[in-house]
Amino acid sequence: MNTEEIFQQVMNENCKDPLHRFSELVRQDEREACAKLLENKYTNGDNCECWLESMAEEIRGRTE
Repeated sequence: MNTEEIFQQVMNENCKDPLHRFSELVRQDEREACAKLLENKYTNGDNCECWLESMAEEIRGRTE
């Protein structure tokens, strides 16, 4: 998702603080992009997939 799509999503929502909501969505999108990068870069069949999945989930689960 790009920032314009995120902006449009926020504008279509009824929220108290649109700027805060926008920043939450941008951070969420960035965490997901980082997790996917990790999964795609290091999945190479070296039995590290369990570790990678764990790290990717940890990145996705971060809120701060």
